[in-house]
Amino acid sequence: LSLLAHDVQHKDLFPLCPGHGLPDALHQEIGDDAGIQTAGADHDQIRFLNGGNGLRQGLWPLRGQPNPLNAAAVFANPLEVYFNDPYNNLKDRTIQNMILDDIRGAEKTIDVATYNYTDTKTAQALIDAVHRGVAVRLVIDEDNADKSVVNDLRDGGVKIIVAESNGLMHAKYIIIDSAVVISGSANMTLASFSYDNNFMIRLESADAAKVFTAEFEEMYLD
Repeated sequence: LSLLAHDVQHKDLFPLCPGHGLPDALHQEIGDDAGIQTAGADHDQIRFLNGGNGLRQGLWPLRGQPNPLNAAAVFANPLEVYFNDPYNNLKDRTIQNMILDDIRGAEKTIDVATYNYTDTKTAQALIDAVHRGVAVRLVIDEDNADKSVVNDLRDGGVKIIVAESNGLMHAKYIIIDSAVVISGSANMTLASFSYDNNFMIRLESADAAKVFTAEFEEMYLD
């Protein structure tokens, strides 16, 4: 798998493609604090969002640039890593926005496993998904099953299972349409999204979705 790094400061740890980095001119243009992804009909451009506050964004052509990204390799099985910046005074919404985009784009199913759920924006997006016919399920640890947001989700039509076991239900992942998996260190809370250091990985893979769904079904049915 190739990686789309959404924090250029980590490009040495998470290379965009084997043997390739950012074109020097692009690196100078967007700086070190930026999110990037390929764009365009043929994935022949880089879309960048400069800084956690999203004040600057734009496109950069890949073709004809020195040391270009291998866009075809990147999109073979897209895997994206999202890091938040809890030191951002404007509340970094990087992780939250990524999750919102996928929830709002879901067509058939959404399965969510999380230890805690207090974020109202993603909760409302899940309720909206139910209203447009998407089957939405949630597994949550029993310690947080009576939170107001969880009750709102239940009232909004989300099917909820409370995990009751000897240990914590500490998994954190989302499965969208049996095709996309989002998983990492963040709970579905504003604190996790904006105030604590966290990351989430987004993987487009039906095979990965099958693995996570099998585990989800085990928890959901238990």
